[in-house]
Amino acid sequence: MEVYLDIFIFENFIINIFLLLLTFKIQRIKYNIKLLYLSSLLGALYALVIFYNVMILTSILAKLVVAIVMIYIAIDNRKIINIIKSTFIFFMIAFMLGGMCFSFVVMQNTCLVGQDFVIENNSFKEVALALIIVFICITRIIDSIKERAIIKNFIYDIYIREGNNTLQIKGFLDTGNELREPVTNLPCILIEKNYFDQFNIQDKDKYTIRYKTISKDGAVQGFKGESIKIRNEEDKSWINVDAIICECEGKLSKTDDFHALLSRGIV
Repeated sequence: MEVYLDIFIFENFIINIFLLLLTFKIQRIKYNIKLLYLSSLLGALYALVIFYNVMILTSILAKLVVAIVMIYIAIDNRKIINIIKSTFIFFMIAFMLGGMCFSFVVMQNTCLVGQDFVIENNSFKEVALALIIVFICITRIIDSIKERAIIKNFIYDIYIREGNNTLQIKGFLDTGNELREPVTNLPCILIEKNYFDQFNIQDKDKYTIRYKTISKDGAVQGFKGESIKIRNEEDKSWINVDAIICECEGKLSKTDDFHALLSRGIV
């Protein structure tokens, strides 16, 4: 029998994605999709050990360790109880899928008593792979739609006027952002530097707001705009707010969904 390694790895890669996705969906455990693909590829490469006569690599213990590593890589909450439950469900689904595939193989091939069982027809494999690929695609589409819907609920239009300069951008409500200017106790709106530089603010009118995170301490420059308004995309009604506009280095959204961060104190 001829085996094409690229097809073999691809098939195992797809099946591993399916098993991991279904495992995490059943438990409603959060996972990193990129790391899930990485762990699935790791499992697909491990499957190559069946072509080598190395007992320790094909043992039940080795398969258990590989499954645990795959799950550990993919999930966000790496508590021991989550890994144990996920491993159990992973193997349970794998056994069910394997048993179902074998049942279809038996139905498609003749099995006579006293003779070797030879698999001559296994068309169900292509059907199963097609269904698995459809499941993966639909899952990713649904997850993307949900993520976009959640983000949309936290997106606000922000209108800023300072002197003769006006700016209207999209901002994301960051519920973990509690940055405030210490003297006025006003909440801060972080906007990307290229938008902040559109306002010609004198040094005497600038505020310096210091912040502290887990990894570093720092400070940002800001100013109090003459007029600041926000509105949610659903309400469509402008609300006047008092806030400090602060500059932020780098892009806030990789997909350009927003260019500012709102403090929860504003809303």
